Amino acid sequence: WALLQEQGQNSGVTRNNLEPLFENYLGNLRRQLDNLQSDRGRLDSELRNVQDVLEDFKSKYEDEINKRTAAENEFVALKKDVDSAYMNKVELEAKVNSLTDEINFFRMLFEAELSQMQTQVSDTSVVLSMDN
Repeated sequence: WALLQEQGQNSGVTRNNLEPLFENYLGNLRRQLDNLQSDRGRLDSELRNVQDVLEDFKSKYEDEINKRTAAENEFVALKKDVDSAYMNKVELEAKVNSLTDEINFFRMLFEAELSQMQTQVSDTSVVLSMDN
């Protein structure tokens, strides 16, 4: 009986010695859990903020893509207009050159006819008779 009582007392001492260790360990785990929960709350709010910023950037990116597409379309239209205007300019310059050549030809022809007529007029003598 004494032996059983000694063992009972030793196990009681051991049990009494282990309880504070377990309670201390559980306290540490609870503090860690509280810290993790507060970190989780902070990180959740940070995640929401980052997601909001991401959505803003997505919308800005889409707006810029739309603006770029519109600018490219406008550029294509303006390029067509410029090409058309350039072709008209080239055609008009060709017409101007043609008309200038034609004017120069007619000027030379007119001057040749004028000098020919002046030589004919100077060679012709006019006799006038007058009746009173």
